[in-house]
Amino acid sequence: MIICLWKKNYLSGRKFFVLHQWRVQTDVTSQIQSFPQHITHNLLLYEGILKMSTPTIDNADNSHDLDDVARLSSLMDRLTNRVDDLEKEKQCLNDEHEKLKARTVKLETLHKVFLQHVQDQNVTTASVESKFRKLEDGADEVKRLSSFTESEKTRLEDENTQLEIRIYNLEEKLKEKSVKLDDVYEKYVRLERLNTERAQEANRIKELLESKSAVGGGDNICDKQNRTSRNGKKRLEDELKTRTLTLDETLKDESVKLDDKCFRLEEKCVRLMEEKSVSLERSNIELMLEVNKIKESTASQSVVGGARNVISKVGFSAVLTHDVTLGPLQAIEYDKVITNIGNGYDARHGIFTVPINGLYIVSATTCSGPSQGVRTEIVRNGIQLAALYGDDYDIASHTIVVSLEQNDEVWVRHFAEGTSTVHAGGDRYYSSFSGVLVAAF
Repeated sequence: MIICLWKKNYLSGRKFFVLHQWRVQTDVTSQIQSFPQHITHNLLLYEGILKMSTPTIDNADNSHDLDDVARLSSLMDRLTNRVDDLEKEKQCLNDEHEKLKARTVKLETLHKVFLQHVQDQNVTTASVESKFRKLEDGADEVKRLSSFTESEKTRLEDENTQLEIRIYNLEEKLKEKSVKLDDVYEKYVRLERLNTERAQEANRIKELLESKSAVGGGDNICDKQNRTSRNGKKRLEDELKTRTLTLDETLKDESVKLDDKCFRLEEKCVRLMEEKSVSLERSNIELMLEVNKIKESTASQSVVGGARNVISKVGFSAVLTHDVTLGPLQAIEYDKVITNIGNGYDARHGIFTVPINGLYIVSATTCSGPSQGVRTEIVRNGIQLAALYGDDYDIASHTIVVSLEQNDEVWVRHFAEGTSTVHAGGDRYYSSFSGVLVAAF
């Protein structure tokens, strides 16, 4: 906006200057062109009067005409002098016109340079905005990847929780089957014990019968009882064998079924564990790849951002601690460095070397010595940017905003003829030189 206002004021001022120059030149030219005609007319009139009233010795009454001739002669002299003055004025105006033309050419050149500078600034601004947009896009991508990583992590945690629940349920079922198997085994043990007891009882009955048979004799009742006892024993043995066989078959079937169920359950658990392990491993690999991408993106962004942060921190400030006497074009060596971020200022020579392209604020202050003036200027690569003047302990200061390129050199120097003394003011540091980077390009 400031550039547009300056450009508008510059164009309006230049238009007024050209119009005024044209008017002055037209008026002077018209006067110069019309004046010779006026002089010629007066000369002709003068010659006619001389012819009509030429004095003689015998004509004493023409004294009045002689006075007129004298006045006309005086008028002729004044007119001649006026013509000479107008010629000189014309020459001066021509010289001034040439100077104004040269100044106009210079202003047009400066205007072209300024427009080129504005175009360069616009290009640089567009480049910086493009870089900022790329960084913002990178930041959005990092946020998206971070969000995706968090969602994947949550999904894997949910799947892991579900897998743990399923494994817990399978373990509970396996425990129930183990309890049932223990119950069946206990029944089998009880039946075995009962079978053993029945066998022992049958053996005792058999021994009793054998002992009675060995003693001999007995009536029919005893025989019937013995037959009845043998028949009962046989039925009992048959029943025990049948029940034992049935129990054995049942135990075998249950054992086979339980073994089959346990085997299938183990296979299912192993398969689920393998599938889940493969899924988790795949998810972990994908997650690690995403994390590595995020780390690489973050690292590159950190490197770029860190480089910008490091390289964008540029600033210096130095002061003069003792009076110095300067010759023509001699630089002021501000010897005490207060701040030198970026190490761009050289206190031995008083020169600031630009470390990076950008927009800078540069300021200089000089204090003149007693009863003398000090003329100094801020220069870039030997070209003046701003001038300062102070007289008799007067403090002159100037601050500029300028676009500088890498390796440009900026310093403060004395530009007048002869010598001048810059006053330091002891420990009050009246004279100083400072600069700071506002925005890097």
